[in-house]
Amino acid sequence: MIDRKIKKTALLLCIFFGWFGAHRYYTEKWLTAILYTATLGLFGFGWLIDIALIAADQFLDASGQPLLKAGDLAGGTYGVYAVPPQKVQPVPVPNAPTVKLTPAPVRTVQPAPVGTQPVQTSPVRKMVTRFYTCPLCGKEQAQYIEENKTFAFCISCGQKIDLTPKAVSDEPKARPISFTVTAYNGTDPFIFISYAHRNSDKVIPIIAKMQADGYRVWFDEGIDPGTEWDANIANHVRGCSLMLAFMSKEYLASENCKDELNFARDLSKNRILIYLEDVELPDGMAMRLNRLQAIHQYKYEDQKDFYEKLYNSPDLQSLR
Repeated sequence: MIDRKIKKTALLLCIFFGWFGAHRYYTEKWLTAILYTATLGLFGFGWLIDIALIAADQFLDASGQPLLKAGDLAGGTYGVYAVPPQKVQPVPVPNAPTVKLTPAPVRTVQPAPVGTQPVQTSPVRKMVTRFYTCPLCGKEQAQYIEENKTFAFCISCGQKIDLTPKAVSDEPKARPISFTVTAYNGTDPFIFISYAHRNSDKVIPIIAKMQADGYRVWFDEGIDPGTEWDANIANHVRGCSLMLAFMSKEYLASENCKDELNFARDLSKNRILIYLEDVELPDGMAMRLNRLQAIHQYKYEDQKDFYEKLYNSPDLQSLR
């Protein structure tokens, strides 16, 4: 995982030193940076095009993320490991069932231990959550709240919980907290998570739920600092027993995500497509992936049914 890069720095490097690829070294696009050095910025044309792309906010770093602008830094610098707290504005939902929610003490959800394998410290992704007692299973678990939505999901059982004003107006406000998810680090078979970072708010809760249920899950937060990103990703794709690819518009627009999926296909790895939204695959990709199992997560009103469908996959049986 690379740190987010600053647009102003990249633009200045491109203007003054772009003829030998300084801005591409800065954004860690190593191969094209070397190519620019060898060809004087692809004979000057690539240099001029990159200036225009950076100025128009169309230039992406090596992880497929846009460069940070001055406005993004006004309230503090946000790296790839943190998502700033979002204020949820609940809106009434017609005919929504009312569930009385009881605030519970703040706790930290830790991934379930896997055998006797030592767990090494990995970077922590912080997510804004609220605590409630689940009306279905009765456990006090972190309830992940999607941005601009009026419901939450119990990490323990997947139950959907109503968060409309009618359901929670008589209860005190729950306190925003953080829970941790860490990438699996061991020698047993594991699951590789392929996702677009812009979908972290939807993917991280699924990872937390799977880890709580005992599954061995690796995602790119487990890359050790100082190691080469591409090589580390390739090694984990090669070593995994199953890839879960979370399909979305952002996923299809990310070259890194498509590289991971294609590499897994070349290695004949088992793959399951999980659709976070209704997207249509390009013809070439659809032809290559039409035989894979696909689960449309966005269609499930009750997330408990989604996890039941996912866990019933034969490919997951030996991965916890």
